Amino acid sequence: MARVKKRVRNTDDYLYGPEPIWDNVVVNDGNYNEHLSTSLNWYTQTTKNTDKKKWFIEWAVENGYDKKHVSCIPDEFTQTAGSVARLILRGFPARDKNVDWLHSTANELVSKHYVEKPTIHVVDKPTTDSFDVKLNNVFSYIDGLVDSILWGDVVTVSIPEVLNGVQIKSVVDFYTPQVDELKLALSGEDDQLNEAYKPHGKIILKRLLKLYDEIFSKLELVKPKRKPRAKKKILPSKQVEKLIYMQYHDGYELKSINPELIVGAKKLVAFNTKTRALAIYYADDVELGLQVKGSTLKNFSDESGSKTIRNVETKIPEFLQAATATTDDVFNKTKAVKKNVTGRINKDTILIKVF
Repeated sequence: MARVKKRVRNTDDYLYGPEPIWDNVVVNDGNYNEHLSTSLNWYTQTTKNTDKKKWFIEWAVENGYDKKHVSCIPDEFTQTAGSVARLILRGFPARDKNVDWLHSTANELVSKHYVEKPTIHVVDKPTTDSFDVKLNNVFSYIDGLVDSILWGDVVTVSIPEVLNGVQIKSVVDFYTPQVDELKLALSGEDDQLNEAYKPHGKIILKRLLKLYDEIFSKLELVKPKRKPRAKKKILPSKQVEKLIYMQYHDGYELKSINPELIVGAKKLVAFNTKTRALAIYYADDVELGLQVKGSTLKNFSDESGSKTIRNVETKIPEFLQAATATTDDVFNKTKAVKKNVTGRINKDTILIKVF
């Protein structure tokens, strides 16, 4: 007859024995460390980190700690502390130094891992009467359209109220399940819906779907559009703070104007002392005027251009003395090829005049 091996129900109990108990166990100075070491080894070999943390929290709460504070400590930091806490909870006569160590460890772990979360006060958005009235009007209007289609009438969709985004979402969310149900009924895959919608026929169902699509589209159209955010105006001093230009030229005895005057100007006359290129910049948007970014002019039109002048000593004074209208005449009468401009201002550029 074959032998039947006796099965061990709990392997840990078989290898390490049951959990230590302290009833009728004498613990004295001679065997204290042995009992403590053996017991801690038992918990290390047979228990999980989650169990140790649970015992640590239980001990901490019994000793005046806030459960919320100690619960935030990760499992891996409560292994030894949880084992010691379990020993004490089960009646082990722990010495003062071990109890003090447990308190010290708890305080250290709490201070390290617990962070007080700020209280967030959530203010409920008030529901005004006008909000409800507008929604009710729209719901009643849509329900009336649905009834008309069911009776075979032809309807025209014209949303009676101007709704905001929240209200439109409420309407769409309310009728979306009905749209899904209509689509399922048209597919013929649901026996109950087939029976329920059989008296109306597929033509009516298709008209209802078309109605809801038109309603959802019209709701977006009546939604008030937000005004585009106005561009923040940058102060002239801020725009030209990185502008590189020539303040004065000894040979031509030319002096640049204040570069801040460029910002918002309709026209700028500039002269490159190195290449003898004289440029006129016209603002593309007259209301906005010329703008500056870094060392580059912005918002100038394609009509802007430059010409290389020969007689600098006689030509520049003409531009200095010219008025707004005559400046263009002086430039156009200058015999040179007109070139496109890039808007770049450099250390050789004198800012002659603005209009």
